Amino acid sequence: MKKLLSVISAMAVMFAMGGCESKEIEQVSDTVAGTVQSEKLTFDDINVIEINGKTVSLPFKIEELGEGYSIVEEQGYNERVPAIYYNNQCLAVIENYNGNDITSLTFTSDSFEHNSVEICNLSSSDNFQKIIDTVGEPSRQKELALIYEFDNGELYFGSEDGSSGFNYVEIELYDNSEQ
Repeated sequence: MKKLLSVISAMAVMFAMGGCESKEIEQVSDTVAGTVQSEKLTFDDINVIEINGKTVSLPFKIEELGEGYSIVEEQGYNERVPAIYYNNQCLAVIENYNGNDITSLTFTSDSFEHNSVEICNLSSSDNFQKIIDTVGEPSRQKELALIYEFDNGELYFGSEDGSSGFNYVEIELYDNSEQ
């Protein structure tokens, strides 16, 4: 009974501290001392993109980044795709763009090399273990990729060069009107 009361008390303190009410609680494992619990992040929790010191969340408008940013049609593999440019340097490819809101971004190693880019407070200098420690266990994992799937979006960390750090990241807010 004491164990149950201490678990309930600990949960009440967590919720009282604020910010926890929007997060799901996920049971991780049972231990001798009782049930260990951790918070499972939502897409809204990880949808924090910092670009050169400006913080935005999907969806956003290019104007929110400030001066020096523009959207330019970039030649893709078989088609032209919109891309965010900062001072005439390609920063990210926009996967889903309706001419108004940006709902999906792909950053490559060039983006990280020439700009200060962080997703969920993670930068390209962080390794996959740091990502797992910060975001949690991925929905799917490949040798060189961590994929986080949510009801309303997806976050993909990859390594183009086989290093233990990521240098390719996609973040996408799903368009709920098409589902």
